[in-house]
Amino acid sequence: MKITGVLVVTALLLVGCSSSPQEATPGSSSPATPTSSGPAATSSAPAAESSTPAAEPVTIETAEDVVTATGCTGYELADQAAPFSKSYGTCTWKGGRLQVYTFANDTDLASFWDAVRAFGVTPDQAAVVGLVVAAPESQKDLAALKAALGV
Repeated sequence: MKITGVLVVTALLLVGCSSSPQEATPGSSSPATPTSSGPAATSSAPAAESSTPAAEPVTIETAEDVVTATGCTGYELADQAAPFSKSYGTCTWKGGRLQVYTFANDTDLASFWDAVRAFGVTPDQAAVVGLVVAAPESQKDLAALKAALGV
């Protein structure tokens, strides 16, 4: 019964992450909406080279790596890990809770997704890097989270 309770709590936490679809910001256009039209919309001029060196790739292997890459604050490891996870903790990021899960192996990660999928939670609602999963409180922050983690 204890594992069932933990599964339900974990799923409810993740479902909270998926409560709203990604919203467009006012004034932005969707990819299907052109921002200009006609011959002037295309340019054959070569792109200018950037004088800024490319950023070093981010390596995400631990919860601490997620904390460092995102700059989230107040990371706390939970007393009890989520089902099949090696560790589970949360921190504050973009004004909301960021959930961070780590797994010992691919089998445990797959078992975790199988367990929470029953509650409507899927991998596309989180940033998945190897054996680390990070889930923002709001889905509107998912793209920024993935960018911070190099996904």
